[in-house]
Amino acid sequence: MTDSDANHLPVTVVPDRTLRVKIIDACGLACTFCHNEGTPVTTDNLGREAGQFTGTPGRSGRVSIYLSTNSASFLPERIKADSDFASALAAVRGSLPTTEVHFTGGEPTLHPELPALVRIARRLGLTVGLTSNGENGAAVLPECAAAGLDRINLSVFGTTPEELAAVQAPRLASPKLAARKPDALAATTEGYYGVRMYRAQNGPFMVGVCIQRMDLCLTLGEFVMSQRCAEVRDFREEEAARLTALHRSAAVPH
Repeated sequence: MTDSDANHLPVTVVPDRTLRVKIIDACGLACTFCHNEGTPVTTDNLGREAGQFTGTPGRSGRVSIYLSTNSASFLPERIKADSDFASALAAVRGSLPTTEVHFTGGEPTLHPELPALVRIARRLGLTVGLTSNGENGAAVLPECAAAGLDRINLSVFGTTPEELAAVQAPRLASPKLAARKPDALAATTEGYYGVRMYRAQNGPFMVGVCIQRMDLCLTLGEFVMSQRCAEVRDFREEEAARLTALHRSAAVPH
């Protein structure tokens, strides 16, 4: 395909109204390129203080490749399907235009309350999506769909055991061990990364804004009451307008 051909491809620009929520840190894979939503791997950093967190492989074999530049100051914990979560979602939606919540991890299908989290978001009038490697999808996604899950982004890092093993830490680096992951995926019939929400271990909900890395991370209360919230809202609108103008001009024959 030539540059000229690419200029005639249809492009749709939609303003970002999505909140990414890291609901769990656990994951059954150990991909060597994982950003882990910008946070440390909890199980490998227990007992460490902020400033001592590492994104390099620990006992789990997992990584957080941007941690050294993110300077994340908390360990993420599993978000409970409770009134605290509902209140946090409502607070973000009330301060920043939000129409969709997108669950991430870790691996969100490992969360024991995933359908209940979906129901909470839907009761608030939000569209619900998630990103999954599919490892537990066959077991939980039918109930999630019944609860109102709208869409799934499946992350496929290898269509054969050999391909998947090539991008895994040593504990999953053999095709024999890696084979179970594509099999699980088969049974389950990503610039600007936007606004994210986390729950700090033994602490408050946190809101992060990721433009290239984790450029900003504040407690939920600080974020919704600060000028930063308005700046993010304006940035999203400006970015949508810039991309719309860019692709409109690219479609005009020269």
